[in-house]
Amino acid sequence: AFASIFKGKEFYLDANIIFRLAGFNKAERKNAVTAFLTKCQECGVKINYSNFTSAEINSTLEHHVDRIKYLLGGNTPISVDAMQRLSSKYANLDFYAQYVEWTKHPRNKIGDYIGFLAYLKRQISNCTTDMKFQAFETFDQLKTKEIFKEYSEDLTAFKSARNKGTYGGSIKVDVENYLLMRKLTQNSRSTNFFDEKYFYITADHAYIDWTCEKMPGTIPLFVLPSVWYSIMLKYHGRTDNDYSSFCQFLNQRISEPYDELQTQKTQMLACVLEMDEIGQRLSNRADIIDDVESFVEESHSRITEKKIAQAIQKVEEIHRCEADRISREADKNANIKHAEGFEQGVAQGR
Repeated sequence: AFASIFKGKEFYLDANIIFRLAGFNKAERKNAVTAFLTKCQECGVKINYSNFTSAEINSTLEHHVDRIKYLLGGNTPISVDAMQRLSSKYANLDFYAQYVEWTKHPRNKIGDYIGFLAYLKRQISNCTTDMKFQAFETFDQLKTKEIFKEYSEDLTAFKSARNKGTYGGSIKVDVENYLLMRKLTQNSRSTNFFDEKYFYITADHAYIDWTCEKMPGTIPLFVLPSVWYSIMLKYHGRTDNDYSSFCQFLNQRISEPYDELQTQKTQMLACVLEMDEIGQRLSNRADIIDDVESFVEESHSRITEKKIAQAIQKVEEIHRCEADRISREADKNANIKHAEGFEQGVAQGR
């Protein structure tokens, strides 16, 4: 009986959910979103994405590919860990990580950014095959332009106060989708969460908080995927062991195991700031450097890769010394036991 409450519902997905589904934002997040959408399918929930979200996906992919192209040009990319040390702690390296992995394939050419962009778009196309693309007129037009501008400015201020991204293109899409959900539900007489038909699924907490502020005392239409997933687990397809099922759900959010070399890498990569090698290279060059940024970027790459190699070598040396020590102690103990046994045998022979 409870399973029927999900049938007929339609969920519209935000771009951040689709990026996670495509695997662009950590493996554990992809697993969690995949499990959520699988459960939606089992419950009879229809999954949609709007033309506004589709446009945001394309512009986001192009933006990040252009940034990687500007940063690397035709040079070989350094590791993600090295780039993380050289970048701001707020930098989004999800697409850089995709590029690093993409270049490892023998059929892909370093510096082929058109090919890389095509690959990213194929990944998006593959994961949205079972979704319904829905096109609507923009709300940034004459009859709704004033309210659109008001909401855009308000959302920008709201996110800025919370130190969240306020990129104009993203704000515009958020307002488009907000007004879309208001339009879809304007004739709804639903009085509770289960009676409402349309919901917008997003991982943007600030966006959700803003929509709640704009629609106080109403049914929340903008919801985290984990909220609906937990409801579905409770009312649809429960297992014989509910505790085990719930633990499995929680485990999907556990991060990857901590890298034991991380501390070593951080310490060694701090030497990059000293820029000793760059200074040495500059003093040995008699010619004029035409592109200073490229020169510095190349020097960063050389220093970073060398320091990482040194860090790994140091840890391996520590492990090797420890293994040798254990081996020597084992040999020593064996010799002592052998000697004791020999003396005991001699004593018995007497």
